[in-house]
Amino acid sequence: MENIDTFISKLEDIFSVKVDFKINYVKSRDEMDKVLKRKTESWLVGTAREGQIYIFPKELFPKVSNQHSEKDFEPVLRHEIVHLFIHKAFGRGPAWFDEGLACILAGQKKKLPNENPDPTELIKGEDFRKAENPYGKSMKLVLNLLKAI
Repeated sequence: MENIDTFISKLEDIFSVKVDFKINYVKSRDEMDKVLKRKTESWLVGTAREGQIYIFPKELFPKVSNQHSEKDFEPVLRHEIVHLFIHKAFGRGPAWFDEGLACILAGQKKKLPNENPDPTELIKGEDFRKAENPYGKSMKLVLNLLKAI
């Protein structure tokens, strides 16, 4: 995987924007809950909003999440950086597009469903979090969109 600076340069070329951001390391699940103003899911280890990335340090990933290990830190950081580029270039769109494109550009591997997902179940944040395999479904929708071009 290329270094983060090279990755950011590629995103600047793809989106034709520059994004200034700050990385904030979150030290506990309670702190992440306060950042997002809600009880966060155990799989959530990072988030991006308003030029800020909030992420647990790599060594905390397996302690605060039942789905992430230390090796997931860089892909998650890349994923959150992609969100900032998407939001600067396009604003906020449907959750499935935002999450699917972020997963693809960050190089994350997700289990893709066999059937084509229904995008209406993945539009809003709350609905997205409740869906089964939302990241895999989102990636499938974005990949289908790219194939159609």
